[in-house]
Amino acid sequence: MGRIFTLVIGGIAGAIGGLLFAPRTGKETREQIKSRIDETMEGSFERYGEQSGKLLEMATERGQMLRVKIEDAREQMVSSVDNVADKVREKMGVEAEKAEEAVEVVEEKIEAAKEEVEAVESVELAEPVETSEASVEEAPPEEEK
Repeated sequence: MGRIFTLVIGGIAGAIGGLLFAPRTGKETREQIKSRIDETMEGSFERYGEQSGKLLEMATERGQMLRVKIEDAREQMVSSVDNVADKVREKMGVEAEKAEEAVEVVEEKIEAAKEEVEAVESVELAEPVETSEASVEEAPPEEEK
Protein backbone atom coordinates (compact mmCIF):
# COMPACT_ATOMS: atom_id res chain seq x y z
CA MET A 1 0.00 0.00 0.00
CA GLY A 2 2.91 2.36 0.79
CA ARG A 3 4.51 1.71 -2.61
CA ILE A 4 1.33 2.59 -4.45
CA PHE A 5 1.01 5.83 -2.51
CA THR A 6 4.66 6.71 -3.16
CA LEU A 7 4.23 5.89 -6.85
CA VAL A 8 1.15 8.11 -7.12
CA ILE A 9 2.81 11.03 -5.31
CA GLY A 10 5.98 10.65 -7.42
CA GLY A 11 3.94 10.52 -10.63
CA ILE A 12 1.99 13.62 -9.69
CA ALA A 13 5.13 15.52 -8.68
CA GLY A 14 6.91 14.52 -11.90
CA ALA A 15 3.98 15.52 -14.07
CA ILE A 16 3.63 18.87 -12.34
CA GLY A 17 7.35 19.56 -12.58
CA GLY A 18 7.45 18.63 -16.25
CA LEU A 19 4.47 20.78 -17.09
CA LEU A 20 5.70 23.77 -15.16
CA PHE A 21 9.02 23.87 -17.00
CA ALA A 22 7.50 23.32 -20.45
CA PRO A 23 7.31 26.36 -22.73
CA ARG A 24 3.50 26.68 -23.04
CA THR A 25 0.82 29.18 -22.16
CA GLY A 26 -0.84 29.07 -18.73
CA LYS A 27 -4.11 27.75 -20.14
CA GLU A 28 -2.40 24.92 -22.04
CA THR A 29 -0.30 24.09 -19.01
CA ARG A 30 -3.37 23.95 -16.72
CA GLU A 31 -5.20 21.70 -19.19
CA GLN A 32 -2.19 19.45 -19.49
CA ILE A 33 -1.82 19.30 -15.66
CA LYS A 34 -5.51 18.49 -15.34
CA SER A 35 -5.29 15.72 -17.95
CA ARG A 36 -2.16 14.26 -16.32
CA ILE A 37 -3.84 14.32 -12.89
CA ASP A 38 -6.90 12.62 -14.36
CA GLU A 39 -4.71 9.95 -16.02
CA THR A 40 -2.80 9.41 -12.79
CA MET A 41 -6.00 9.19 -10.74
CA GLU A 42 -7.52 6.72 -13.21
CA GLY A 43 -4.38 4.62 -13.10
CA SER A 44 -4.41 4.76 -9.29
CA PHE A 45 -8.07 3.71 -9.16
CA GLU A 46 -7.35 0.85 -11.56
CA ARG A 47 -4.43 -0.32 -9.46
CA TYR A 48 -6.53 0.09 -6.31
CA GLY A 49 -9.30 -1.97 -7.90
CA GLU A 50 -6.83 -4.67 -8.90
CA GLN A 51 -5.26 -4.75 -5.45
CA SER A 52 -8.62 -4.81 -3.65
CA GLY A 53 -9.75 -7.62 -5.99
CA LYS A 54 -6.61 -9.60 -5.12
CA LEU A 55 -7.14 -8.95 -1.42
CA LEU A 56 -10.78 -10.04 -1.66
CA GLU A 57 -9.74 -13.19 -3.52
CA MET A 58 -7.08 -13.98 -0.92
CA ALA A 59 -9.55 -13.39 1.92
CA THR A 60 -12.07 -15.69 0.23
CA GLU A 61 -9.47 -18.44 -0.24
CA ARG A 62 -8.30 -18.15 3.35
CA GLY A 63 -11.90 -18.21 4.56
CA GLN A 64 -12.55 -21.40 2.60
CA MET A 65 -9.35 -22.98 3.96
CA LEU A 66 -10.41 -21.99 7.48
CA ARG A 67 -13.86 -23.54 6.93
CA VAL A 68 -12.23 -26.79 5.79
CA LYS A 69 -9.93 -26.83 8.84
CA ILE A 70 -12.85 -26.13 11.18
CA GLU A 71 -14.90 -28.90 9.58
CA ASP A 72 -11.99 -31.35 9.90
CA ALA A 73 -11.48 -30.41 13.55
CA ARG A 74 -15.22 -30.82 14.21
CA GLU A 75 -15.24 -34.25 12.56
CA GLN A 76 -12.22 -35.33 14.62
CA MET A 77 -13.88 -34.11 17.81
CA VAL A 78 -17.13 -35.93 17.02
CA SER A 79 -15.16 -39.09 16.25
CA SER A 80 -13.23 -38.81 19.52
CA VAL A 81 -16.42 -38.27 21.51
CA ASP A 82 -18.03 -41.28 19.80
CA ASN A 83 -15.00 -43.45 20.62
CA VAL A 84 -15.06 -42.40 24.27
CA ALA A 85 -18.81 -42.98 24.45
CA ASP A 86 -18.39 -46.48 22.99
CA LYS A 87 -15.67 -47.29 25.54
CA VAL A 88 -17.85 -46.02 28.39
CA ARG A 89 -20.83 -48.07 27.17
CA GLU A 90 -18.59 -51.14 26.93
CA LYS A 91 -17.24 -50.62 30.47
CA MET A 92 -20.75 -50.04 31.80
CA GLY A 93 -21.90 -53.28 30.18
CA VAL A 94 -19.07 -55.25 31.79
CA GLU A 95 -19.67 -53.62 35.17
CA ALA A 96 -23.42 -54.25 34.88
CA GLU A 97 -22.76 -57.94 34.23
CA LYS A 98 -20.47 -58.10 37.28
CA ALA A 99 -23.14 -56.38 39.40
CA GLU A 100 -25.79 -58.85 38.21
CA GLU A 101 -23.50 -61.78 39.07
CA ALA A 102 -22.87 -60.31 42.53
CA VAL A 103 -26.61 -59.88 43.10
CA GLU A 104 -27.21 -63.51 42.08
CA VAL A 105 -24.53 -64.72 44.50
CA VAL A 106 -26.00 -62.64 47.34
CA GLU A 107 -29.52 -63.89 46.56
CA GLU A 108 -28.26 -67.50 46.62
CA LYS A 109 -26.57 -66.92 49.99
CA ILE A 110 -29.73 -65.32 51.39
CA GLU A 111 -31.78 -68.27 50.16
CA ALA A 112 -29.30 -70.72 51.73
CA ALA A 113 -29.38 -68.80 55.02
CA LYS A 114 -33.20 -68.88 55.02
CA GLU A 115 -33.14 -72.62 54.48
CA GLU A 116 -30.71 -73.06 57.37
CA VAL A 117 -32.87 -70.91 59.63
CA GLU A 118 -35.97 -72.89 58.67
CA ALA A 119 -34.13 -76.15 59.31
CA VAL A 120 -32.98 -74.98 62.75
CA GLU A 121 -36.49 -73.76 63.61
CA SER A 122 -38.04 -77.06 62.54
CA VAL A 123 -35.54 -79.00 64.69
CA GLU A 124 -36.21 -76.80 67.70
CA LEU A 125 -39.95 -77.20 67.27
CA ALA A 126 -39.63 -80.99 66.96
CA GLU A 127 -37.70 -81.34 70.25
CA PRO A 128 -39.64 -79.80 73.09
CA VAL A 129 -37.45 -78.35 75.72
CA GLU A 130 -38.61 -79.12 79.23
CA THR A 131 -37.53 -77.18 82.18
CA SER A 132 -38.17 -78.71 85.48
CA GLU A 133 -37.92 -77.14 88.82
CA ALA A 134 -35.34 -79.72 89.83
CA SER A 135 -32.98 -78.81 87.10
CA VAL A 136 -33.34 -75.15 88.01
CA GLU A 137 -32.75 -75.93 91.71
CA GLU A 138 -29.74 -78.10 91.02
CA ALA A 139 -27.95 -75.34 89.25
CA PRO A 140 -25.19 -74.03 91.48
CA PRO A 141 -25.69 -70.48 92.66
CA GLU A 142 -23.48 -67.90 91.17
CA GLU A 143 -20.79 -66.62 93.40
CA GLU A 144 -20.79 -63.01 94.28
CA LYS A 145 -17.57 -61.24 93.85
